[in-house]
Amino acid sequence: DYWGENAKVDTVTFRVVPEDLTRIAELETGSAHIIDPVQPSDLSRVENMAGTEAYVRNAASITYLGFNMEKEPFDNKLVRQAIAMTLDKEAMLNGILDGTGEAAIGPINDTNFGFSEEVDAIERDVEGAKELLAEAG
Repeated sequence: DYWGENAKVDTVTFRVVPEDLTRIAELETGSAHIIDPVQPSDLSRVENMAGTEAYVRNAASITYLGFNMEKEPFDNKLVRQAIAMTLDKEAMLNGILDGTGEAAIGPINDTNFGFSEEVDAIERDVEGAKELLAEAG
C-alpha cells in the first residue's frame, strides 16, 4: 500500500537471470523473492509453489500473423478477411500461450497507445470465410 507504512527492507537487489528454469529454481529455493518474466508454460508451476502468488497482467506486446500484401493471394482484402475468419483464436491462445494470452480485436491491443474500442473484432465464421473466398475468385 503506497500510503501505508514504510517497507521493512534494508536492501533490494536486482539481477538479470536470462534462463527461465534458473529463475524458477531461484524462486523455489528462496534465492529470489520475485521473478519476471514467467513463461506461460511455467505459470502453473509457480502458482502451485507454497508461499508464492503469481501476478498475471496483459503485456504491452502483440504476437500476430501478417501477410505480404504485395503477393497473391494476400493482395486481395477478401482473402485476408477470409483467413482471419477461419482462425480459432482461443485454440491458438491455449496451444501457443497455454491459455494466458488475450485475443486482440485489432492491430493494437488495449495496453498500447492508439488502442480504439471502435475496432470491430473479426469473429470466427468458417462458412462466411468460404463465401468471401468464392467472391474473391
